[in-house]
Amino acid sequence: MTVLDHDLNKKVTIRICPDHDAESPRSWDNFATMACWHRSYNLGDEGGQEYFFDVLHDALTAIMKHRRAASVREGYTAYDSELACPRCSHLGRYGGDNCATCEGWGVVPNPFYLDKEDPGQALAIYQEYEHLVPYEMRLIYLPLYLYDHSGITMSTGSFGCPWDSGQVGWIFVTYREVLESWTDWKRITPARAEKVGDYLRAEVEVYDLYLTGNVWGFEAYEHDEDEDPEDGVFLDSCWGFYGDPDEPNENGMAGHWPDEWLTADREVSWH
Repeated sequence: MTVLDHDLNKKVTIRICPDHDAESPRSWDNFATMACWHRSYNLGDEGGQEYFFDVLHDALTAIMKHRRAASVREGYTAYDSELACPRCSHLGRYGGDNCATCEGWGVVPNPFYLDKEDPGQALAIYQEYEHLVPYEMRLIYLPLYLYDHSGITMSTGSFGCPWDSGQVGWIFVTYREVLESWTDWKRITPARAEKVGDYLRAEVEVYDLYLTGNVWGFEAYEHDEDEDPEDGVFLDSCWGFYGDPDEPNENGMAGHWPDEWLTADREVSWH
């Protein structure tokens, strides 16, 4: 809203209130993707789980090209839990009764299978064989932990409470996405990977502000000294500031105030 002209001889009070209709930061155009799983809360990015599986599928299938090349040529991918037996599949599914590899079944388990019921296991396979993954398909990722006790809070580090906390997913970005954002980078060194990790942590910190209700707005009023602010003249309001309400310079709120408001009385309401 536009700040109205006001009488400088009167008092200005800024009321800072929780933004109960705050927008989730995960609806923004973010750098990274959050993939979360929780039976009670809808967390992370819309479509984050599907994208996580797509990225891992491509990476694990690329690994299969090195370790199970014939299977990939036959059309198998990381979504297939079984592969044709490399020793006897040419005899038909049940043709190799004496095959020691498949015991006559004609198929063998896919060691690079992406089980959507166990994404952590798929990520463990990726970690073991990352050196076989094409460079731009590789991942930078951090775990996501949720503490659920009289409210929820999220972090990339464990809360150390087995009863009320646990891992709920990952925040991740592909090397391709990193190189598209930092166009002057040709390779991702350990120092650059750590810089990317800092960006991921920052996104989680902002999301945690949203989860914990630490998003604010303000309403400004012009009024007489002995008058309730809301009985005076409404001047302006703005919402959607993430962070400490007592630090308007840090959360961006003060950037919406004229200079003379910087010394105005401020009232913080927690309801």
